[in-house]
Amino acid sequence: MKERTNLLFWLTIALGLIAVGVLGLRLLADLPWIDALFYIVTTLATVGYEAPPYLTPEAKVFLTFYIIAAVGTVGVIVGRLVQTIVVDRMRQVLGKRRDNGLERLNDHWIVCGLGRVGLQVAEQIAAAGQSLVVIERDAERIASLPSDRWPVLVGDATGEEILAKAGIHRARGLVAALSADADNVYVTLSAKALKADLRIVVRASDAQAVNALYRAGADKVINPVRAGAVALARAALSPAVADFFELINLSRELDLDFESFRVVDGSSLEGLALKEAPLRSRYNAIVVAIHGVDGSVAYNPSGEKRIEGGDELILLAPRTAMAALRRDFLLPRSDPSTT
Repeated sequence: MKERTNLLFWLTIALGLIAVGVLGLRLLADLPWIDALFYIVTTLATVGYEAPPYLTPEAKVFLTFYIIAAVGTVGVIVGRLVQTIVVDRMRQVLGKRRDNGLERLNDHWIVCGLGRVGLQVAEQIAAAGQSLVVIERDAERIASLPSDRWPVLVGDATGEEILAKAGIHRARGLVAALSADADNVYVTLSAKALKADLRIVVRASDAQAVNALYRAGADKVINPVRAGAVALARAALSPAVADFFELINLSRELDLDFESFRVVDGSSLEGLALKEAPLRSRYNAIVVAIHGVDGSVAYNPSGEKRIEGGDELILLAPRTAMAALRRDFLLPRSDPSTT
């Protein structure tokens, strides 16, 4: 879309140049309209016909500067046209090569935008063992990635059609990491319209856009600048705590992870006190907090705290135990690497 908009701009400039040239020859050389148009077109095409006879000095000066400007502009237009054709072809080829297997994706993540932030998000989701698909409009950026890294759709993530093609109705969540906050708002609105219960995490470049993104339907909005500042301050003030979180979030060697799970109604955990639940004894999982359905949050809950259906448990547990927990008792609410 961006390439075609630029091409339309340059074509408009070309038509303007033709009009200026025709008008200039009509007024300064007293040529008929059809002759003036013919000479301007042959000039732009660099065919090399002779100049019109009996040119006045004013007409010669006009044509000198006109030819310099016009021929240079035509060169730019031709370059833009070739670039647009090549990019469109790359999109077709990359789209066919990279969207294989989209129909098989289920309970996956959709990452919109493959810039510096989006690329890191995709890598973290993949490292956590979650399936994903990426939507990116820049074909050249996609071409720089290995073809077998993730499924990639080439296009504008703000459109409902490409979100549907990415399997949004089967998706677990969506991360909007586009560089423009306005685009992230559109992505959020489109995604919520297609699947109201989809979890949406959004990047906000400007702190003033945070409230707008929440109003659009985002479940979590993160400003990378503020998040980076908080991490820097934590590393300075509490280095041991910072190192611990870094080990959990970034290291694959430490077999620990945080994850948020929602207790399914009818689960065998429902109605049990924490001390009665086999979370610690069987899975070596620590309940850090319980987010109740009424909005209350109990941090470091006591063993007497009872688990209710719909409660969200924030757990710290070995990664190897997460799958068993998910299978036996709980329904995951969000991505383990970002909770």
